[in-house]
Amino acid sequence: MTDKLLQNYPKQVTLGLAGAHVILRPLEPTDEYQLLQFFNRIPAEDRYYLKEDVSSSSVIAKWARNIDYDQVLPLIALVDSEIVADATLHRNQAGAHRHMGEIRIVVEPSHRNQGLGTIMLEELIYIAYDRGQDRIFMQLVEEREDNAIRVAEKMGFQRVATLPGFAKEITGEDRNLVILELTQESRG
Repeated sequence: MTDKLLQNYPKQVTLGLAGAHVILRPLEPTDEYQLLQFFNRIPAEDRYYLKEDVSSSSVIAKWARNIDYDQVLPLIALVDSEIVADATLHRNQAGAHRHMGEIRIVVEPSHRNQGLGTIMLEELIYIAYDRGQDRIFMQLVEEREDNAIRVAEKMGFQRVATLPGFAKEITGEDRNLVILELTQESRG
């Protein structure tokens, strides 16, 4: 990540009507334990839809100990030194997909519906564009992540595909996987 972008952090933001102050900054290796604690506060039914087992200390250790901001930029939100949200911008390093970025966001239930996910999404979009990633996508599970889908669409993301049955509920029931994309042209 460029020095210019790192100079923007830590950054304090204020959330919604409650006016809670949150600090945003990139994840650091010393955040390993706090990140594991954060993911353990996320309900199991929400963690089920994530791409990795974030309740595993070995998964979190791998993330925290092998940080490469050019490949995956993990941005965390802290309230009183406690992680309350994690957002990541993933980037392929070579070839035809280098211009694309994938964003993933997880917000602790007590801090949802206050605009934190939207603020973090905006931060990562700005960073992606600055890095030359002109196509950004998200993969969300219909019916389980409808609020996130609405927020993304409100910010200019467009549905480019709905993959029937590509996600499974804990019960085994099929769910659609929605692929949303944002381009610099569509954002305006």
